[in-house]
Amino acid sequence: MNKLELLNDYDLEKLAGADLSGCDLSGYNLSGCDLSRANLRHASLFCANLSQSNLFGANISGANISDANLFCANLSQADLSHSTLYGANLHEAKLNEANLHEVNLSWADISGADVSGANLSGAEIYRATFFAANLFAANFSGANLSKAVLSRAKMSEANLSGANLSEASLYRTNLTGANLSGANLSKVGLSGANLSGADISGADLTNCDLSGADLSKVNLCGAKLRWANLRGAKLSGTNLATADLTDCDLSGCDLL
Repeated sequence: MNKLELLNDYDLEKLAGADLSGCDLSGYNLSGCDLSRANLRHASLFCANLSQSNLFGANISGANISDANLFCANLSQADLSHSTLYGANLHEAKLNEANLHEVNLSWADISGADVSGANLSGAEIYRATFFAANLFAANFSGANLSKAVLSRAKMSEANLSGANLSEASLYRTNLTGANLSGANLSKVGLSGANLSGADISGADLTNCDLSGADLSKVNLCGAKLRWANLRGAKLSGTNLATADLTDCDLSGCDLL
């Protein structure tokens, strides 16, 4: 009897700790199921319905979860490393302290989700939506967030060092104390964002919109700010040593 046949012997609402590694669960309705600490390594969950399911501490590494519905699912402390979540619905999901190392979250909806303390290093997150998500102390180092929507997200103390955020939207995002050193922030929308105390040293902010942003006590040492818009920005205590300010718009800046 294979693992899928064994599913018939399970109460589908109680799959905690089940070994479903390598199973093809594409299109399955597992909404509301208890899959906590289950082994779903290398499983296919393509287009599966996992809304409001409990996947706390589950091993889902290397799985195909593309286009799956994970609305309000609990993925806290789950291992999703190297998984594909392309186009997945993770709206208001719990991903706090999850391992998302080198996952593919392109075009996924993670808006309103709790991703605090999660590891997304090296992840592919092109055009994903994190609107109003909690990303406190999340690790995005080396990740590709090009054209992602992160507006109104809580990203204080997040690690975005070396990340690619080109053309991303971060309007009114909270990035206090975040590490953006060496990041690609070209053509990024950061209007009204709070970056106070952040490290943006050596970053590329060419054509970046920082109008009305709070850059007080920010480290911009060696940053490229060519053609950047800093109109009305707060620059109190900002370190601009060796920064490239060629054709930068500093009109109306608050330097006190």
